[in-house]
Amino acid sequence: MTPKLKIFIIIAPLVIVLDQVTKHLVNLHLAPYASITLIENFVHLSHVRNPGGAFGVLSWVHPKFFIVISGLAIGVVFVFFASLEKTQRLPATALSLILGGAVGNLIDRIRLGSVVDFIDLHWHSLKWPAFNVADSAITIGVFLLIIEILSSETQRRRQLARDPASGN
Repeated sequence: MTPKLKIFIIIAPLVIVLDQVTKHLVNLHLAPYASITLIENFVHLSHVRNPGGAFGVLSWVHPKFFIVISGLAIGVVFVFFASLEKTQRLPATALSLILGGAVGNLIDRIRLGSVVDFIDLHWHSLKWPAFNVADSAITIGVFLLIIEILSSETQRRRQLARDPASGN
């Protein structure tokens, strides 16, 4: 089994399970719109339903729109994943995190018509929109992809500086 496939088989399902278990616990133990303070003026667990996209954007759009967009995004991730070299661990990790997060939120959209968010961060009156494990995985995955792209570009430029005939 290739390194990228091992990463995929471990990370994507792990993200999906962690996401769904945490959302299930929130649904089970916290009434909608209820909140529990974990760290005063910093971290709350809040049961929020997000019918829209990231940060509640386009919350007025029909939920099926986000199901279609999620399906397309998952397809794009699979295409990029398939194009990776067998040993590309960082991009495989990034895409596995993004895939797991996208599937976790898609499950909510199909089952509930909205996404369950519950991690509520703020500093006194400065508030960040509530999010969940899937959102965190997607964010970390995108960050890792940015690192990979910047690193690859730096390596390409170094190679081009050493051997100008090798570049375009």
